[in-house]
Amino acid sequence: MSLETWKGLYEQRLNIYNLLRNEYKDNFITVEPITATIYAHTDLTLVRLESPTVHVSRCIAPIRLREQ
Repeated sequence: MSLETWKGLYEQRLNIYNLLRNEYKDNFITVEPITATIYAHTDLTLVRLESPTVHVSRCIAPIRLREQ
């Protein structure tokens, strides 16, 4: 993965943690080996983090500014 992708994942770590905590707040979560898969298609990027027990996906679309 590119440095930009790793940086993006690192910056989103608190969001990922909060998502997992809120989704499984009554259960104990163990961190296992995680596979990160990046899919890129046109202007959309999908980041998928998978472990044997948890799957998290995040779509990333670029923000486009229109000139007026």
